[in-house]
Amino acid sequence: MSMTVAQALDRLNTPGYPACWEKLAPAVEAEFAASGCKYVSEEYLGWVDREFGALIHCRELLTATAKIIHETPELAIYTLLLSHAFADLQGNFYPWTEWQPPVTEDPVVGEMTAVFALLSAAPAIYAEMNGRGVPHSVIAANIQSITFGIKIFEASNDRPGYDNGRMRWSANFVRCSHLTVGRFNFEMGTHYDPIYIFRNKAGEYCALPADTKIHKSGRLLGSAGCTDEEGSYDADFVETDEYWEGYACNGVFITKTRKRLLKSGWELVIKPNDKCIRVHIPRAESFRHDIVAESYANLRKILRECYPEFPEIIICGTWLLDPQIETIVGSESNLVKFRNDYHLFPRLSSGKAPFSFMFLKPFEKYEDLPEDTRLMRGVKKLYLNGEYIHEAAGICLL
Repeated sequence: MSMTVAQALDRLNTPGYPACWEKLAPAVEAEFAASGCKYVSEEYLGWVDREFGALIHCRELLTATAKIIHETPELAIYTLLLSHAFADLQGNFYPWTEWQPPVTEDPVVGEMTAVFALLSAAPAIYAEMNGRGVPHSVIAANIQSITFGIKIFEASNDRPGYDNGRMRWSANFVRCSHLTVGRFNFEMGTHYDPIYIFRNKAGEYCALPADTKIHKSGRLLGSAGCTDEEGSYDADFVETDEYWEGYACNGVFITKTRKRLLKSGWELVIKPNDKCIRVHIPRAESFRHDIVAESYANLRKILRECYPEFPEIIICGTWLLDPQIETIVGSESNLVKFRNDYHLFPRLSSGKAPFSFMFLKPFEKYEDLPEDTRLMRGVKKLYLNGEYIHEAAGICLL
């Protein structure tokens, strides 16, 4: 049965979609009339699973929902429309914040349209990454990361599904801007913190903030618990032909002591907006330090052989770098060993990160938070006492 994009959207009563999709409609309608939506067919899904293990996380669910979408024309053409949006690797047609899944009797069916549309990019992902010589195992892990989002959704909602946040995150793998290597997702990005980082010939590091306001506590003004401006000061940064100068950082805090670094003895490692590799930490994976170290070693090899335009500099920003974690879990824990790979520097912190990455279920008051692990118990105690776990950042040279 032939169907237009407008008819499909009308039938589905889709709550949100970008106006730019109107430009995609003619090509989508022509393809659908000729061959339907191949991305929910047994043939395509069988291929993407055999080649990349793409359905590994939810094979039974995806197979069942693909059949329903395949047999429902408005859902099939909608999935095809999404696939055309994701085919533009520059993201001009990505739905981003406007996207909400189509309303279906079983919400999972409507949500899976995004998953199948993202998986439609598997051939393009393979072509881009294989063309650079990226190992097949890493390509497969990137494509598997798309469906891993179903499990992440389930951890917060007690059912499998997909939402706008999962869709936007998975779009990074479609754009090939991220690499799933071992324990981590590595983003080929930029250093966006207002911090200059230096190293001397003895291997010592120094971080100097650049033109930002500092709270009297030493954290960046605007961080959780650090919003009052009384006692705050401007941390200016100065460069001359002979030296760099600014307020010295002491780990995650900024001191009121100015430090001058002579160019004869120090080198600039990275400045704001320089290229770097940014670390993202998937949930529910081991932090055993040999696994972490192997991930870094494999990344280094891939960068040298496949992405020589990127420096071997890792920037990590996460609440897991907060020095308070050591007090909770002990100095011999894997989390502290992970932190010790990095030279820390301060970052603007909302203080909310544990509720996105550890305490995943909705709650009304801090007393309701679970205490399943030593880390959970310690973090919960801090918030009950009116304190915070702060996001921090660090640099690691491979």
